[in-house]
Amino acid sequence: MDDNRRVDSLILLVGSNPLPNYLASMALKPSKIHLVHSGETKGPKDRLHVALSADLGSSVTIDGDAFVDDPFSALAVGDKVRDLIAKCNAAHLHYTGGTKVMSAHALKAFYEKAGRPENASYLDEAQTCLRFDGNLPSRSLSVCGVTLTLDRILQLHGVTQKTRSPINGGPGQTDVQAIATAVLQRPQLASCLYGEKKRLEDSSFSEAKETPCIANDHGVALSAPVIPPKEGMNKKCFDAWCKFMGGEWLEDWVATKIREVGLTGSAEITVGVNCSRAGSERPFEVDVAVIRGQRSYFISCTTDMTRSICKSKAFEILVRARHMGGDLARSALVSLLPGNAVTELQEDVADAWGSANATRIFGLEDMKTWSGHYESQNLGSLKEWLDS
Repeated sequence: MDDNRRVDSLILLVGSNPLPNYLASMALKPSKIHLVHSGETKGPKDRLHVALSADLGSSVTIDGDAFVDDPFSALAVGDKVRDLIAKCNAAHLHYTGGTKVMSAHALKAFYEKAGRPENASYLDEAQTCLRFDGNLPSRSLSVCGVTLTLDRILQLHGVTQKTRSPINGGPGQTDVQAIATAVLQRPQLASCLYGEKKRLEDSSFSEAKETPCIANDHGVALSAPVIPPKEGMNKKCFDAWCKFMGGEWLEDWVATKIREVGLTGSAEITVGVNCSRAGSERPFEVDVAVIRGQRSYFISCTTDMTRSICKSKAFEILVRARHMGGDLARSALVSLLPGNAVTELQEDVADAWGSANATRIFGLEDMKTWSGHYESQNLGSLKEWLDS
């Protein structure tokens, strides 16, 4: 199939995750798109409609009225697809989304209406390509020029975000390095700083000024050696310093190491993404997100050295990443766990999830290697994961 060929009419089966359909549409560049959906997937259908309208522009007409009353009914699905094919000059069926019943009977109806193998496709997320029925060559999403942004991924899932912004008088990159250097020498310092954060937060702002955290007492040379000082620091700046000492320094440090890897091509690196979803009272946070081409990488960072907490965070980021990015997504946990605990936790996650894409666990020894703590800096393990 010619990689430059446009599809005339693309039929999509919309499931709970609209991302695969978005990627297929951006790769195939159709003139018209039919979004086959049910009542349960109206939300994803509407968000997909918005995304495709914005990113494909006026070059595409989108039909968002291809409704199937019962997505588990072979007859209902087949009738809808046959009806759409009859209205199209040359229909292309992409059957990655929807229920298994939808995929199976949509494809059956497609061939009943004399569909051709080159006009039926599915997304191979492991290989980041579109595959076509029959013995036909696949199409790489990269070759098709398909890219993602964090904004687009979150929008497709109905998630709004608020990214952490620098605060005037707040911590900077020299503070990130100061704490990281000290913690790599004395890992328990991270728990001590977290305890200081909790102590300050549990006090009123005025009370905190009477018993501040003096960074030098902990062997850390910060740009704000007294937190909060008697004068010159407002509540917003104070809160930023507390959160930073409590663990945000690790998120910033990990993002810095990712930048130092020197990734080929463009990479979007975002730190501290606070997310919320309409209708859900429980917000969630992505500590570090990296978007490269069609792949997304979500990283959870913790200074907690309790194995059970680290295990919980490893599973949480795995589920979150797969929900957001499907099989194209990768997840990792960066913690201060020692080498043996990292190995055991990696085995636990792999065994429980049963996936080659289980959360990658990085620990204290990895951090020391990335920083050049022992000898020369070596970011190899981080780069290997980001290239996976």
